[in-house]
Amino acid sequence: MTTVRCLSLSGTTDDGWSLSEVDVPLAELRSRLSRTDGPTLWLDLVQDDGPADGAGIADGAGPVGGGAASEVAEALGLRRTEIEGILGRHARAKAVHHADHLAFIVYAPVPVGEAVRAALGGDPEAPEEEAPQPRRGEDQFRATRIAGFVHPGGVVTVRSDDAFDLSAVREAWAEDEGAPLGASGLAHLVLDHVVDAQFWAAQWMDDRLDDLEDDVFEAAGRSAGIETVAAALRGELTRLRRWIQPMASVIDRLRPETSEGRGSAAAAPGPERTPPSAHPGALELRSLHAELADHAARTEEWLDSQHETLTSVVQTHLALQDQHLNVVMRKLAGWAAVVSIPTLVTGWFGINVPYPGFGSPVGLAIAAVLVLVPTLAVGVLMRRARWI
Repeated sequence: MTTVRCLSLSGTTDDGWSLSEVDVPLAELRSRLSRTDGPTLWLDLVQDDGPADGAGIADGAGPVGGGAASEVAEALGLRRTEIEGILGRHARAKAVHHADHLAFIVYAPVPVGEAVRAALGGDPEAPEEEAPQPRRGEDQFRATRIAGFVHPGGVVTVRSDDAFDLSAVREAWAEDEGAPLGASGLAHLVLDHVVDAQFWAAQWMDDRLDDLEDDVFEAAGRSAGIETVAAALRGELTRLRRWIQPMASVIDRLRPETSEGRGSAAAAPGPERTPPSAHPGALELRSLHAELADHAARTEEWLDSQHETLTSVVQTHLALQDQHLNVVMRKLAGWAAVVSIPTLVTGWFGINVPYPGFGSPVGLAIAAVLVLVPTLAVGVLMRRARWI
């Protein structure tokens, strides 16, 4: 691989923005990304286990082999430990400041299960409320790992697969308010797209918890399928929390005010770079990052409250089951008291010794009265006490 295809965003004479595709020699990639006086570049790679025989393109058209991603990482001058920490299968979500760039790893949830795909409606920001509950053993989400390298002149993103589409970022890049903010504005757009996907997943989970709560109170402890749904939701919630919880801290570490004084590309002013505090778009960028960090923090808090809600719903279901069992046992005890009277009377008259009225109609009448009257009396008492 000698060249890579990047998206290039440059300003025009009429204060507009022009977005185009350019082929950049791999040997010049690092120098092009370190420039601040040229167009902003975006190289988007899709990593897989195939051979390194493809070139990256920011519209997500086709996967790029893991070897190609490694070639680009080496061309950027990354150390082997950094490559392994960023492109490894089990890399944790984080943001790291380096001498000439910023690096981050985030995880975007991708709907894959039948239940969550059924909630994909016409509104991309809100799932359909009327959707089936998930089944245990079927994952509804899987994560796409997105690694980003933010340089002064552009951004390189490496996705673990092409399931999470970044085409919406491409369409909004030239038109969004972050376009004049350069590479930092592009990184903000990518992170904002990921946060929106995480928020959508949290909203889907909240709708399913509402449905589960309704089912619990409607069933009143008599439905056995609630435990299965609760177990499935608990598994999905655990995975979502693992992907979403680090997001707020990652965004916070990428904010311009937290980058100053750390020797990062966005913080350390150089001979060709304006200090962040003096940059005309620095205040706007800080505001955008603050809003995004708040959005991610609210999503994290929402998931935490959903975990508590799920625990409460399960405990309520178990309490209703105990209550239903107590009602059943009470009714059984009431009917046992009613049935015990005929059993007692027939047992007495069934003894093998003569008794008053033995072998005569009078004895039959006495036995019938002793069976019917006490049985009816005990039945009325149990009914008034709501035991039967």
